[in-house]
Amino acid sequence: MHKIHSFLELKDIEFHDQSLNSMEFDLMNQKIMFAIELFDNDLDDYKNLKLSFSGVRSLHFENFQLEKVTDIEIASFDFKKLDNGFSADLIFLLDFGLASFRIEFVFEEFTLKWD
Repeated sequence: MHKIHSFLELKDIEFHDQSLNSMEFDLMNQKIMFAIELFDNDLDDYKNLKLSFSGVRSLHFENFQLEKVTDIEIASFDFKKLDNGFSADLIFLLDFGLASFRIEFVFEEFTLKWD
């Protein structure tokens, strides 16, 4: 298992068109976690990633509707360094023909782990 803590390393990962397996929100402890299936070109196979954010202090959903879906794909995953932490702006695509939704949040720390 490898961990990434560097903002620059995180920015180098291509999240576009990758599958989101799950997302968890622990609002009481200010944490968000995404489990992502990321294709590794070097291995010509998929790796399971766990991207965890802590110190979440601002969270905004746009067009989020709970529906039965079989696939959620990452359309874009943008990060920015702020004076007092980071911001994330994610757009997800639901099953073919369904609407997209957006999640924006500000956080203090992150960890990315893969097997």
